[in-house]
Formats: sequence, structure tokens, C-alpha cells
Amino acid sequence: MSGRIERADALQWLARQEPGSARVVCFDPPYSRSTPMRGKEDGAAGSVYEPFGFLHQALELSARALLAPPASDPKNKTEFGQQGPYGVIMCFGDWELLPTLGYLSSISGLRWRTYLVWLQDHAGGGRMFRGDADPVLIVAKHSPDIVGGEHAPAAKNWTVAKVPQGARRVHPYQKPPEVYEYVFRRVCRPHDVILDPFAGSGASRTAAENLDLGLRWAGCDIDPQYAEES
Repeated sequence: MSGRIERADALQWLARQEPGSARVVCFDPPYSRSTPMRGKEDGAAGSVYEPFGFLHQALELSARALLAPPASDPKNKTEFGQQGPYGVIMCFGDWELLPTLGYLSSISGLRWRTYLVWLQDHAGGGRMFRGDADPVLIVAKHSPDIVGGEHAPAAKNWTVAKVPQGARRVHPYQKPPEVYEYVFRRVCRPHDVILDPFAGSGASRTAAENLDLGLRWAGCDIDPQYAEES
């Protein structure tokens, strides 16, 4: 893994990843609300079929990439609650998107496991309330094992991290590395693989490097402005 942000379409890039290899897949695509995704016309009356189909395919391919034990491993069971060396997908969004992300996950072979609330500190207006708390949905094929197992201290399901501003903000939907780190610390072991098919600013890569676990990171972005060609 080169550790650079490759210029590539997320679906094509995910299809090239080794099945069953990733401890974490970071899922933060460009959600379409008022404009068609990828500039495509979605049909009469603003049909959302195109972005819905894209998100479904991306989640299916992300699920395919998730870490799973070999078939011969006695932990390779599928009943609810079974733990093992499984991977998770971090789905970024907002409260409005949460039901849709949960449904799309369910039809992609994934289960809603838990969610983290990211408490923010940023300027904003134009609505009744400013959105300063966004959910990060954690989905997986099976119940993932956490670092330290059942004896690990419980972590709160919220964390505080400021939205990057000024010169630190290089992408319109940039997330702070601290949010990724909060999840990585709960599930990642040394030399695990982290995939980010919507890498943008590379914040998930920064988080992987900050943990000093020798994590192997790979990511892509379709926008040439954020890809690293060399």
C-alpha cells in the first residue's frame, strides 16, 4: 500500500481491494440532496435512484473488503453476537441521513452495531438550531471484537473535536483526525488495514499515522484536486 490518495472512482477502487482484508473502511461519500450525484441527471421530479444505487454498491463493496476470519477458524460463525477478528465501517453523515444509512447497510449484508456522536464547535446558521452534533454510524457483518476484549474499559459514545477551519481546512467536508482516532483505538491492532474510498483531505490517514501502530492505509478520491499522483 502506497499510503497516497489515488485518483480513482470509489466503486472501481473498492472492487480492486482484497476481500476480507480491512479492519476499518471509512465511508464518507458525497451525499446528494438537492443536486444529482456526480453531475448525473437523476430523472424527473428529482428522483434519488442514482445516488441510492451508488451508495448501495459502495456499501456492498466496502462490506466485501471487511476483515473476516478464515473459513477454517472456529470463530467464523454468523449467529448474532458472535465475536471474532472482524472489521467495521465508519459511516459519516447527519441525523437526517441516519435512517437511510441504516437501511442501506441492512441490504448490503451489514448490521447496525452502534454509533458515535461527534460534538463539534463551529459557526453556522440559517436554521432553528445549529447542527453541532453529528452521528458516525458503525456497521459490520458480525459483532466486532474491541481492543482489550470484554475487559477493556467502556468508552463513551461521544467525542469532542473541532471542525477544521482556516488554513487547516483543505476540503469542504473535512473531518478532524481525532474522530477517526477515537474509533481506530477501539478496534485496530498493529499492522491492520484501513481503507478510505472517499479520502478527501486524508484525515483518516493522519489518524492512522498518529496511533503509531504501523497501520496500513490506502485511499482514493475521484476529484483530482485531492488525489496524489506521485
